[in-house]
Amino acid sequence: MAANTKFQVIVPSKPFAPSIIDKGGPINNNKRKLPLFINNSSKHNAGCGTTNIVAPYLSTTATKDITSAIPTSAAASSTGSHPPVVKVITADLVDRTTDIVCAAFKDDPLFTYVLQPIGGVDARPDLHRLFQGIYVSASIKHGMAYQVDDLGSIALFFPPGADVAESWADLLKMLSSVPLAALTRYLIDFVTPSELAKRTHLGIGTKAERRYYNLSIAATRPDKQGKGLLKHVLKPALARADAEDAVVWLESTKERNVPIYERFGFKVVETITLKDESPIFLMLREPQPLVH
Repeated sequence: MAANTKFQVIVPSKPFAPSIIDKGGPINNNKRKLPLFINNSSKHNAGCGTTNIVAPYLSTTATKDITSAIPTSAAASSTGSHPPVVKVITADLVDRTTDIVCAAFKDDPLFTYVLQPIGGVDARPDLHRLFQGIYVSASIKHGMAYQVDDLGSIALFFPPGADVAESWADLLKMLSSVPLAALTRYLIDFVTPSELAKRTHLGIGTKAERRYYNLSIAATRPDKQGKGLLKHVLKPALARADAEDAVVWLESTKERNVPIYERFGFKVVETITLKDESPIFLMLREPQPLVH
């Protein structure tokens, strides 16, 4: 890797206009490139290289306010006489939510791999929190974030049309603190192949592009596991996706979680393998028949 490496992250410049979709006209991606320069501490000038990284792609369908769109049937799912109340995670809960996600994903194979060159998650919990915090903040600000039982279980989604470009711009600003070896593993070995696979399976950028939701993070606190809470935080977005005839996409970094997601209708459509041979399972959920 060159001492002064330029990463070009390609992201859409703005959400697609609903009028374009409604009229069935051509879609203009209006892409822009956000350059990210990372200086290695090497004393020698080894030149400058450029690496293209595929960043998350905006869906082609805009959505309205999401916080008021929780289906009543999903929010009131019953597990006895006292069903848990599904709540929207608000901005004041970003730090607590990030703490829970970091704890749940402390042994996550992806970030074990990403941070391995610099000592691992235990050596750099600050960087682990930086990565997870970006996802949490972006989901709460631009997506759909649900919790039950005082953050006992959480689910973070990006709906069709979510404006993720701003979140990725924020991420790039913060990544200057990430050592190049870890950054390369994250962007090159994970983000790029997973996003390319997503584009292929969802037909992104083609006439056959599918409307989709993205399940970014799902986590349950260790002291709340085994109580069936996860289904309650997944149901609002899954029910909404079904009502809109939309698919749902996720990336599972733990093989033991695959059967759990399969119970909710997800199926593995592709597996990517990191250089340490850790598999990442790319899963897709087709719309399910609505239950009346």
